[in-house]
Amino acid sequence: MLQENSKGKYKYFLLMILFVSCNLKKTDNIVIEPFYVINRIDSSIHASFSIEPAYIYKGDNFLIHDFIRGEQTKAYIDSFVEKIREKNFPPSYVTHSYTFYEYSSTTNNEYIKLNPKDLNTDDIVYDYRFNKNGLLTFIEYKNGHIVNE
Repeated sequence: MLQENSKGKYKYFLLMILFVSCNLKKTDNIVIEPFYVINRIDSSIHASFSIEPAYIYKGDNFLIHDFIRGEQTKAYIDSFVEKIREKNFPPSYVTHSYTFYEYSSTTNNEYIKLNPKDLNTDDIVYDYRFNKNGLLTFIEYKNGHIVNE
């Protein structure tokens, strides 16, 4: 049983545990869905010195459900990009991008399929650009503005 003078400390300790556990940025709830209605392929042929022609650009886009900005979320997305890049980097493309949007009532496959002009670029959160040698650029956005390059 707690002593009379330790009850205040005990309550404070329980409140701190509750506060910390409510503010943890977990990645367990993140769901990543292909944002297929806006995927792009630039089919222009890159004239290079190689024998094989290469397409200029391929862009894959994704929606992040339950997005919470933070280091754990960023690490989770980085890991996701590495996994899909290792499996799916198209060897015939000069550059390949992976762009992540925060899922919302207007930034989703169903809505944009019906209203393609309503795409809200303010919902972009991460943009990765690669070439055959590796990462070219990484940009983090918040409310449509670059916050980290």
